[in-house]
Amino acid sequence: VDIAGGVAAETSGPDRLLFQVGRYALLAAGSAFAVPLFLGGGSGPVLPEWLWVLVKASLLVAALIVVGRRFPTVRPDKLVEIGWMVLVPLVLTQLLVVSMVVVGG
Repeated sequence: VDIAGGVAAETSGPDRLLFQVGRYALLAAGSAFAVPLFLGGGSGPVLPEWLWVLVKASLLVAALIVVGRRFPTVRPDKLVEIGWMVLVPLVLTQLLVVSMVVVGG
């Protein structure tokens, strides 16, 4: 059962440090992948490209940490409910509209 500290509640000392380092490494790696995929890579004025990638990845890591600490955790069943009740009808509507545009010309 996850209580106040979540899954890391039972860890302490070096184990907790390793857990935290792994968590932040995952955030950094995910942000490094997101920068070229979604944020335009090294595009930007004045600074060299490698510095833009570093700035964008750092801002993304900071934003993810702030959002992760600000908002409560969402239970998996609530995410599944949103997926089935909201996202699937939206996808089916989009599929219908695109099909009509492609077939109708």
